[in-house]
Amino acid sequence: MSKYENYFTSATLMALELIDDPATADARKKMAAFLETLQRIEKGRTEGGFGYNTAGSADLSNAQFAIEALRSAGIPEDHPSMQRALRYLERVQNRSENAANEGAGYEMEDKELGKVKVVPGNDGSAGYEPGVSKAGLRKLPDGTYEPIGYGSMTYALLKCYLLTGLDPADERVKATLNWLGENYGWDANPGFEDYARTRNQPEAPYWGLFYYYMTAAKALRLTGIDKLQTEEGERDWRADLAAAITSRQRADGAWVNDKAERWEEGDPLICTGYALIALQEILGAEK
Repeated sequence: MSKYENYFTSATLMALELIDDPATADARKKMAAFLETLQRIEKGRTEGGFGYNTAGSADLSNAQFAIEALRSAGIPEDHPSMQRALRYLERVQNRSENAANEGAGYEMEDKELGKVKVVPGNDGSAGYEPGVSKAGLRKLPDGTYEPIGYGSMTYALLKCYLLTGLDPADERVKATLNWLGENYGWDANPGFEDYARTRNQPEAPYWGLFYYYMTAAKALRLTGIDKLQTEEGERDWRADLAAAITSRQRADGAWVNDKAERWEEGDPLICTGYALIALQEILGAEK
């Protein structure tokens, strides 16, 4: 059994739904049913999330793939699995006003800090899990910590909020868009700046760069907006993102993350797939 079953099944299901061959209808139903079994239903920090095949695991990356796949298979936004997922999304967002974050605080074990209490922040961004961020933790005046949000997961949050039925005018959605506008840019995956400086890892801002492109394109297309409000004014996100992606294409036609190999982005097959999906979303093409 592979721990990547959620990713593999979600990606395959989305591809088959796009083709929509009647011969695969039964297989697609089984895939959707399997994905539903991966959702965490136990009460607590991970409830409603999806993760790797390890006890108690649930993260926003796995969740965004599963949620998109289930919606593509016809699972409605008011389905119990989507409503459970919505509560998980609220917990992973740095927004203490979210109902699921009321009184939230998690006793977490950090590799460098040891045992700490992590509480939701208030900037609208998202980390990797409730109380966990690949960009690290920020210490607050009262001695607690908040997870530092970063671009790829904040776009994943935006996408999933829309897929689970939230309106773009919803305050939770607006909070994500505000953070993304304040941290707009395609040269790096925003949010890792402090981590790079304090941990002496200058490559950190480039972790998951092509995953960031793919997720951003999917999320922004779902919003229906043509321009994103940023600190520099309105930006045509399609033109900017397309330019960033095409400028990084190699002479052989492929893409690869030449600044950071983490999260499989040293593999041109992975990065080329991410780049092509992003371009497809920018163009609004389904096939």
